Amino acid sequence: MPVLVNNQTSATNNEEQTYEQEESSFASKPNFQTTSDVKHEPVADLLKILDEPSTTHTSHELHTHDNIFDVLSSPIEQPISSSNPIDDIFGNNLLSNQTTNSNGINSSIPQMTAIDRNGLRIIFQFERKDKILFIHLQATNSAKIPITNFVFKAAVPKTFNLELLPPTGATIPSNNSGDVRQTIKILNPNKEKLRMRIKLNYSFNDSPPISDEAELNAFPEQCYH
Repeated sequence: MPVLVNNQTSATNNEEQTYEQEESSFASKPNFQTTSDVKHEPVADLLKILDEPSTTHTSHELHTHDNIFDVLSSPIEQPISSSNPIDDIFGNNLLSNQTTNSNGINSSIPQMTAIDRNGLRIIFQFERKDKILFIHLQATNSAKIPITNFVFKAAVPKTFNLELLPPTGATIPSNNSGDVRQTIKILNPNKEKLRMRIKLNYSFNDSPPISDEAELNAFPEQCYH
């Protein structure tokens, strides 16, 4: 069951040996990096994620694993579009069982909610291309004030390869009037069950920064089988 995450020294030392992370950050204030200053380190220590001070804590359960994650350095493969010559008289494709999600992605893999708290909702939408799983993140905000300085970070076990692409922005408009999107690429050569640890940093206008963490282990089976 979910537990509170504390940034203790003993946990920090443990995490330093077991996880690495990739992060991208955006900010709009003098005390934060601007978009033009963002650097995407290929491999960094997840210890830095877990040691940052937080204002709120998640109720998700976090476990210590004996794995770290690597960064997938191969170039992105663009999904190949194809058409099926066999259509019925109404224009419906008789051979396709795929559905189109809110990102316009045709996929037979059901989407999942990664987090839904404080008005912030993050949806994962999936797309597989050969051996690579594309996770299309969509973050929306139902609160009455915008979310600013939004940063998403992720880590996976060592047996997976992960690449976190830059987000579309760092501000999520209020009242579900817009979103921030980001793509995660994952290579799973051993077809193991997918697990992911995420951390979110964001603010509501000038409010103190909020930090939230969660471990995700309920991905659809189609993501790894």
